[in-house]
Amino acid sequence: YAINDWVYVKLRPYRQISVVGSHYNKLSKCYFGPFQIIERIGPMAYKLALPSTSKIHPVFHCSLLKLHKGPLPALDDPLLALSHDHHPLVTPLAILQSKWDQSTSPPPHTSSACPVGGVVSKRF
Repeated sequence: YAINDWVYVKLRPYRQISVVGSHYNKLSKCYFGPFQIIERIGPMAYKLALPSTSKIHPVFHCSLLKLHKGPLPALDDPLLALSHDHHPLVTPLAILQSKWDQSTSPPPHTSSACPVGGVVSKRF
């Protein structure tokens, strides 16, 4: 790797809870980034330009890095901006139907909502 290259960092989600924040380790992401290499430290370690909000050390062994190929992705991810506790906030587009379920006591209120993408399943 060279200075100013963009790389992905392999993090262990069950160890770096401050970065990932997920309880489902098997389904969570392994690589995060891309981040820019700002300094080479020794023959096998690199210092990355991590965000100021990260709580991890910015120096990584080369085995934890993966080179980014192609154009850089957009850094402004709207889902990450609208999140709470590292989980995206999801709101439906519309409420399709609503009813009271009389089979239990007290009856809960149930509703069917249109998903975020706007595609309605034929099961409704």
